[in-house]
Amino acid sequence: MSAPMPPTADRRYELVTESATEVAPDPPLRIIARVLRGRRLATLAVCAALAALGGALGYRLVTPTYRSTGLILIEGALTPIMYNSQETQIPPMFEAYMSAQINFLNSRQVLESAVKRPEMRRIDWPEGPEGVAALQTALRVERVQREHIITASVTHRDPLAAQTAIDAILIAFRELAVGPPGLSVSAKERALVQREASLEAQLQSIRKDLLELSDQYGQEGINRMHTNTIEQLIAVDQKIAELQLSRERGIEPGSTPGTRSIAGNASTRGQEQLTDRLFALVAERESLLPRFSERHPVIRDFDRRIEMLQIQMELQGHATAPERGAGPLVVAPAADDTDGWRERLDFFEQRYLRMRDDLRAQAAKLGGQRVALAGLNERAVAISNQLNATRRRIDEIRVESRQQNLNRVSIAAFGDAPVTPASDRRQGLAAACTILGAGTGFACMVLIGLLDTRIRFVDELTRHDELPPVIGMLPVVDERRAERVTRASQSIHQIRNLLDLQCADATCPVIALTSPDRGEGKTTVALSLGSSFAAANRRTLVIDADTTRFGLSRQLGLEGRPGLGEAIGPTPGSGQVHATQRENLFAMPIGAANGIEAETLSSSKLLWLLDHMRKRYDVIVIDTGPILSSVEASLMAALADRVVLVTRRIQRLGRVQAAVSRLRPVGAACCGIVFNRATRSDFEIRDTHPLDHFPRLVAGSTGPPIAPEADLDRGTRAA
Repeated sequence: MSAPMPPTADRRYELVTESATEVAPDPPLRIIARVLRGRRLATLAVCAALAALGGALGYRLVTPTYRSTGLILIEGALTPIMYNSQETQIPPMFEAYMSAQINFLNSRQVLESAVKRPEMRRIDWPEGPEGVAALQTALRVERVQREHIITASVTHRDPLAAQTAIDAILIAFRELAVGPPGLSVSAKERALVQREASLEAQLQSIRKDLLELSDQYGQEGINRMHTNTIEQLIAVDQKIAELQLSRERGIEPGSTPGTRSIAGNASTRGQEQLTDRLFALVAERESLLPRFSERHPVIRDFDRRIEMLQIQMELQGHATAPERGAGPLVVAPAADDTDGWRERLDFFEQRYLRMRDDLRAQAAKLGGQRVALAGLNERAVAISNQLNATRRRIDEIRVESRQQNLNRVSIAAFGDAPVTPASDRRQGLAAACTILGAGTGFACMVLIGLLDTRIRFVDELTRHDELPPVIGMLPVVDERRAERVTRASQSIHQIRNLLDLQCADATCPVIALTSPDRGEGKTTVALSLGSSFAAANRRTLVIDADTTRFGLSRQLGLEGRPGLGEAIGPTPGSGQVHATQRENLFAMPIGAANGIEAETLSSSKLLWLLDHMRKRYDVIVIDTGPILSSVEASLMAALADRVVLVTRRIQRLGRVQAAVSRLRPVGAACCGIVFNRATRSDFEIRDTHPLDHFPRLVAGSTGPPIAPEADLDRGTRAA
């Protein structure tokens, strides 16, 4: 049987870590997962962005090519026009003839002629040998076996360029090999074709002139208006003649000899007819005003007709001239004026004369337009007859040429307009670039994680054997979240208990807290740790040894109070230790001068001070400056029983390693690292795998027991 375990009071506990020997290296997937931890959402975003960018670039990286195809028909047997001769039969060696046409279509002569065409310059096709080489590369000529059709196609990135290029090749082939469509054009035919084009241009010009001349009224309208104008002119001439005859005979118009009253001879029925006609003309004129202007010939024609009726009615004394827009016509008998009838005849005659001059001018203008229209119509008819005769002559010449010069090669179809690409690698390349973009983003994030030396999680400290163990973690404390305050208090009590276990042999352990840099939370941890010891009924002294920042003195409100500077000065005085609001917690601030000169620090003075304070207190906690940037930190670390290194999240691993390396030469006993500003995942790792990342306690020989739970609760509330 094994020996019985000693009682609890005779046991001592030490901090040990798991042995790092024979540890298998992590597999690559675990390394990648660890590197991307905390960056997974960013990795997904970067991969998605680069994948989208890669897909878009891949889709635009290549341009699809379009193919336009034309057809050349090689006829074997020709349809006779009038006689069935030997020339219309299938010629011997027809296959050799087909091969010759294919070779000629691929010849440099045809390609050079095609490149020189104006439509090729419009699409910016290269000129010279470069353009011929590009056209030869893009051209493909094929023939279906035992078929009389030759297919020629051009492939290009621009569908319009592909169609234009194949059309240019077919036209050049037709001109060089077989001439214009099916026939060789003679000089007479070319002259007739030019004449046909000239006559068509003349006919188009005459039609344009006819359209411009008759655009306002139309040919029928001009003829009708000219006829109406002549009729009105004749009527006005008759009225003028009647007035002149009345003046000569001494009677009023419409009266019998011997009468002097103009209105007396008009019958009531005649008056009503004139009035009705006048009202009808005025109403019709008003209805046309929305369609025509005041100066339009139609409106002016109505004005003259209305004026003539008004004159006639005034001569008879039945009505006065109605004003436009003044309402209905007012008819009233004229006053009996027998003495001024000659003056009235002169007045009406002058009105008729002005009306006649206006009608003559309009008749002349309309007559000129009628003559011009008639001349243009005659010229159009003559040119149209000449054009028809020319076209008939061209058809006759072509039929005769076909009879004399039979041809078996014709263009069956010019290039079609491509709608869909003949070759499109955009989708495949876009998919490949999408995968490449996502992989590049993933690799970049992994590389960033490998190059990032910051400590983001607590387990990144535990993987390095040269570093002390992690003895505690502290979260970011938010007073609005009670669970974080409770977790921080529990972590401080846990650190205090672990320090108690390590310092069990010391009567009054001296614990120094330092950090690699400022802003690590060292002062807050020192004050919290002191509060935890005080809550466990231990007389605790916290000393502010940070000679430049003195944050502990500031937090306790002891700035400018005597303290460490006076205690180690040339004339030590009393009152260097001050009581705090917490029970069992005492503080020694930096001093009345709020700082200590480096030359006044000495190990002998500090050792004497610590020995003197050991007799009065149970625990001494020293807040020093950063180990890498302060003078007093190394001295205090060498004199302390245990040193706690406080570091924060996102600190550089090299700085922590440098801080540990600085502590070792001075003989400081660094018992562990406190990881400040830990995240929830750090606590989950601690709770899930406590032995993989954190130290454990092993039993030793002698030492005091661990503080009871009641003390932990009081320390938590005090902290």
